[in-house]
Amino acid sequence: HSGVDGENGWVVGQRRLDNEYYEELVGGTSINSPLSELINDAPTWVRRVQDNNDLRIDNNNDLRDNDGFDDTAVWIGNRNVGPIIMLNADIGLVRHLVEGDNLDPDTGEVSCAFIERFGTTCPHFATGLREAARYRFDNNAWLTDFDATLRKMLRNGYDTTTTTDDNDDECITTTTSTEGVCRLQWNRF
Repeated sequence: HSGVDGENGWVVGQRRLDNEYYEELVGGTSINSPLSELINDAPTWVRRVQDNNDLRIDNNNDLRDNDGFDDTAVWIGNRNVGPIIMLNADIGLVRHLVEGDNLDPDTGEVSCAFIERFGTTCPHFATGLREAARYRFDNNAWLTDFDATLRKMLRNGYDTTTTTDDNDDECITTTTSTEGVCRLQWNRF
């Protein structure tokens, strides 16, 4: 669990299906912008540790005052309507985060900056940056690719009999379904 709750999610326009997510990761004015603009003209993201002391559950998925979540390293972007958040997995689409180099594998904290004006910049991830830039500047390409993926997920469903590698929680249901979700304890929020 990332600690993300309510309106402070990944994008400002949460009720709109578009490419805003990629606009938050890539700068420049067109797909042909110089690499330096795609990297350094991107919106500002600042590293922070998200305090998750208020997120606690017990074995019945009820909020309680014990058994809390660990704090999580996140990236905060302050926008006109308030802060939004990204995780290392999001930033890692366009920046090369390497365990033991610029990424602490135990805490998730990153030692490089998203853009130049905040310190030593994380190296860009060329393949991811190229694809994110394509989606940032071509909403129709993103919608087309997302449509194909969504249709495949809806057609094939998903298996709710699996467990995660990092905990012993099991799914409540044991069928393959496109209805509902695998309700692991950490997935309640």
